[in-house]
Amino acid sequence: MAETFRYPLTKLEASDDYLRITALEYKAPGFSSPTGRFDAPTAGDPRDIKKELDYFILPIPDDVKDTNSTSWNPNSLNPIQVAAGGVAQSLVQSDFDRIKAKGEEALNEITSGSTQKLIQSLFINFATNKLLGGNSTLDQTLSRYAGAVTNSNIELIFSGVNLRQPFSFAFDMVPRSQKEAQVIKQIIRKFKQYSAAKKQGLGTGNGLFLKAPDVFKLEYMSGVNRHPYLNRFKICALNGISVNYTGSGTYATYSDGAPVNIILGLSFQELSPIYAEDYDTEIGAEGTGF
Repeated sequence: MAETFRYPLTKLEASDDYLRITALEYKAPGFSSPTGRFDAPTAGDPRDIKKELDYFILPIPDDVKDTNSTSWNPNSLNPIQVAAGGVAQSLVQSDFDRIKAKGEEALNEITSGSTQKLIQSLFINFATNKLLGGNSTLDQTLSRYAGAVTNSNIELIFSGVNLRQPFSFAFDMVPRSQKEAQVIKQIIRKFKQYSAAKKQGLGTGNGLFLKAPDVFKLEYMSGVNRHPYLNRFKICALNGISVNYTGSGTYATYSDGAPVNIILGLSFQELSPIYAEDYDTEIGAEGTGF
């Protein structure tokens, strides 16, 4: 039976903002993609229904931010590569007239004086490097030989997606009653346990396998609704947890041993990247999206 753990132990009003964290049983994504699609399934989709284990209601931390990024890397092609690429593209498109035009264009380039210098530099560079043990680049040879370098046609091109940077939260916990101190202890224990791998759970492996830790759904809330402005999250793994039992800078406890100030640090990272289509989902259309 899922339980709810809340800090601080005060009544939540309809206007209160807070962070709701739901512990979920991890479900491996497998390999079955929808018919007609080639993208792999993911365990990070927040729309997936998973077994809810426990709920945590915590104050929104002081440092609230998100960072989205994709990978773009510089790429360059020299003029010969550009011409060859044009011919290859025409071949792929199976257009004879275009192939002929591209071939004539490449031939005209080769017969021009500057391109002849480039071809001659290729041979000079090969001779000095392979035959005489040099280490000059083509552009260095061309610059020395003809006082020029090739047009690199440099451009930034898309090279892939990134997982978002971990979301790191620090919760400053100061128990104001013995009951609240016990709740803080339970919250810390639960997060530690849910973030740990399991030795049991994969049949009769007798310790041969480890089962993945549980995962988490994070939601910024305002009253009973998701926050109307702050970002959304995909399903996250808890990849780091830290507990400072001397949050006030010195060791001090109440009579029952409960520290007077604890700082709980949690670092979550999403299981899958953010895509443009995610902003068209019900969750992604809310607030500022993911």
